[in-house]
Amino acid sequence: MHPSPPWWSALPRPQWSKLEPVPQSQAWFEVYRVTEGVFAIYEPRHFEEVISYLILGYRQAVLLDTGMGI
Repeated sequence: MHPSPPWWSALPRPQWSKLEPVPQSQAWFEVYRVTEGVFAIYEPRHFEEVISYLILGYRQAVLLDTGMGI
Protein backbone atom coordinates (compact mmCIF):
# COMPACT_ATOMS: atom_id res chain seq x y z
CA MET A 1 0.00 0.00 0.00
CA HIS A 2 1.35 3.40 -0.99
CA PRO A 3 0.90 6.25 1.47
CA SER A 4 -1.26 9.15 0.38
CA PRO A 5 0.60 12.26 -0.68
CA PRO A 6 0.68 14.95 1.99
CA TRP A 7 -2.31 17.30 2.01
CA TRP A 8 -0.20 20.29 1.02
CA SER A 9 0.98 18.69 -2.22
CA ALA A 10 -2.38 19.60 -3.83
CA LEU A 11 -2.07 23.28 -2.91
CA PRO A 12 -2.71 25.77 -4.21
CA ARG A 13 -5.83 24.38 -5.77
CA PRO A 14 -6.20 24.78 -9.55
CA GLN A 15 -8.85 27.49 -9.09
CA TRP A 16 -6.20 29.85 -7.74
CA SER A 17 -4.34 29.83 -11.08
CA LYS A 18 -7.22 31.85 -12.57
CA LEU A 19 -6.62 34.72 -10.13
CA GLU A 20 -3.97 37.43 -10.31
CA PRO A 21 -1.36 37.07 -7.54
CA VAL A 22 -0.58 40.28 -5.65
CA PRO A 23 3.03 40.75 -4.50
CA GLN A 24 3.37 41.16 -0.74
CA SER A 25 6.07 40.59 1.89
CA GLN A 26 4.53 38.00 4.24
CA ALA A 27 5.63 34.40 3.69
CA TRP A 28 2.64 32.90 5.53
CA PHE A 29 0.03 34.48 3.25
CA GLU A 30 -0.70 34.63 -0.46
CA VAL A 31 -2.87 37.44 -1.80
CA TYR A 32 -4.92 37.25 -5.00
CA ARG A 33 -6.99 39.87 -6.80
CA VAL A 34 -10.45 38.35 -7.30
CA THR A 35 -11.92 41.39 -9.06
CA GLU A 36 -11.47 45.14 -8.78
CA GLY A 37 -11.51 46.02 -5.08
CA VAL A 38 -11.77 42.41 -3.85
CA PHE A 39 -8.75 40.47 -2.61
CA ALA A 40 -8.49 36.91 -1.33
CA ILE A 41 -5.97 36.44 1.48
CA TYR A 42 -5.00 32.79 1.54
CA GLU A 43 -3.05 30.79 4.13
CA PRO A 44 -1.65 27.89 2.07
CA ARG A 45 0.40 26.44 4.92
CA HIS A 46 -2.62 25.86 7.11
CA PHE A 47 -4.45 22.54 6.81
CA GLU A 48 -7.86 24.23 6.97
CA GLU A 49 -7.02 26.33 3.90
CA VAL A 50 -8.05 29.57 5.56
CA ILE A 51 -9.23 32.24 3.12
CA SER A 52 -10.23 35.77 4.06
CA TYR A 53 -11.53 38.46 1.77
CA LEU A 54 -10.69 42.15 1.79
CA ILE A 55 -13.42 44.16 0.07
CA LEU A 56 -12.60 47.80 -0.61
CA GLY A 57 -15.36 50.38 -0.76
CA TYR A 58 -15.31 54.06 -1.61
CA ARG A 59 -14.98 55.20 2.00
CA GLN A 60 -14.47 52.01 4.00
CA ALA A 61 -13.30 48.45 3.65
CA VAL A 62 -14.45 45.19 5.20
CA LEU A 63 -12.38 42.12 5.99
CA LEU A 64 -14.33 38.86 5.94
CA ASP A 65 -12.18 36.58 8.06
CA THR A 66 -12.97 32.89 7.60
CA GLY A 67 -10.12 31.87 9.89
CA MET A 68 -10.01 29.27 12.62
CA GLY A 69 -11.84 31.37 15.18
CA ILE A 70 -9.10 31.35 17.80
